[in-house]
Amino acid sequence: MTLIISHIIKCKFFITSDVLSLFYRLVNCLLVYRLKFLRKRDKLFLPLPC
Repeated sequence: MTLIISHIIKCKFFITSDVLSLFYRLVNCLLVYRLKFLRKRDKLFLPLPC
């Protein structure tokens, strides 16, 4: 019984981590795009180290 519960928890953790990594990649791409877009006019904007 506890094996099944732990398995379900593991699966949920893997699914959420996968979704989080995808979301993080999307946000990262948007940030990079924003940096490239804003760099021409906004000189004070400091890029974050990747």
